[in-house]
Amino acid sequence: MLTHLALRRPTRGCEMLVSELESINISQFDQLSQSHVRTAKSLVEQSEEIYDRSGGALADNWKDKYAAGARDELEREARSCEILAMEARGSVSVLDGFTAAMRTQQRELQLTVAEARARAFHVNDDGTVRAYDPTKQAEADTFTPLIRTILADAARIDQEAAAQLKQLDQHGVDVDKDGDVDGDDVNKMRNEVLDAPAQASLDLMKQSMPLNASKEEQHKWWTSLTEEQREQFKRALPLEVYNMAGVPDDVKRDLAGSDGYNRMKLVQYALDNAYNKDLDYFDNNCTHFVSSALEAAGLDSKGWLTIQEDAWGHNLISQFDTPMRTWGPSHTDSWVNAEASQNFFTRNGAEVVAPGNVRPGDIIYWEQDGHNPEIDKGMSHHAAIVTAVTPNGDILYTQHTSSQDNVSLNARQPYNNIREGDQKIVILRPKETW
Repeated sequence: MLTHLALRRPTRGCEMLVSELESINISQFDQLSQSHVRTAKSLVEQSEEIYDRSGGALADNWKDKYAAGARDELEREARSCEILAMEARGSVSVLDGFTAAMRTQQRELQLTVAEARARAFHVNDDGTVRAYDPTKQAEADTFTPLIRTILADAARIDQEAAAQLKQLDQHGVDVDKDGDVDGDDVNKMRNEVLDAPAQASLDLMKQSMPLNASKEEQHKWWTSLTEEQREQFKRALPLEVYNMAGVPDDVKRDLAGSDGYNRMKLVQYALDNAYNKDLDYFDNNCTHFVSSALEAAGLDSKGWLTIQEDAWGHNLISQFDTPMRTWGPSHTDSWVNAEASQNFFTRNGAEVVAPGNVRPGDIIYWEQDGHNPEIDKGMSHHAAIVTAVTPNGDILYTQHTSSQDNVSLNARQPYNNIREGDQKIVILRPKETW
């Protein structure tokens, strides 16, 4: 299993000193994260090698009991590789949030200390500030709570990241309770453990944001960030940035977009309704969920009838909770079917987005690219909404049927490829062109 990675610990209880925060080498954690990315990739490749070649050859060509035993052992090895890969990717999520948050704390500290020293004040290692001129001590005292808050937030981020890594490592140890690595263990790791690190990554970054501060303090924080850091926060925590009073209006307009609907309302709807069973009109509601979110965000329907070929929308009765709501052609095929949805938006001017340019509010489609006896190759069979993008580019998405919020595409995709056949990920940015 992965060895627990002790992050830099403060030396005085739960506090952190100025010198400690200044001296943390964030780049070493970037390197560590990349190492785990490579480890996860290698483990997934090992797992795929066993499933696709070794296990398959044994199953097809060896018919006696010894072959079955060898096949079972190989499959156990493959499942172990899957679990270890998920653990490695989970650690990447935590480290990603940690490095982004700690870089923010370091920069805030650097600017605040520089401002204090520019006024001829002395900054003590515990964060208190002293004026050489006693008549200016009251002014110096205004810097102390600012620096102490930065240090306290940094200490909390450090401790919570360390706790998340330790918990993730322990989950990897505990996931197999019956003494045999089987499919249930892999599912448990995916469903109960894997999603927590992605959320932890966002939570760590959120702790470095002055969400409850005054408008002036929020504006000062925003302008203190580098351009790269601003983009990271806009992609990872778009709603938090959008709702901060101190963030400039042009930033909020950029987050909302200019494609005929408000992207932040789309993300908010997705997160608010991922687990809303009132949306369960059909047996599978993933695309219905995406369409409902786009409508709530302001995207207008197209066409007058739900049976029109190039239409997107629903009839009036479908909005009332009656047995008739799904009777007949209550919704266009493009509203409820992933393949039809992707085709409709592509025909009507949607932008195909490269992975490096993904933003919250984009739509993900899973297109079958490998063998699956139940899904034709090239057919899109699932849709979800991008609700966050971490600093290292991991796309977090929210879906309905099954309900999930802010789950990691990087962490889940290798598992999906093994279980369902290779998937081609297509990401669109719909535009209202009608």
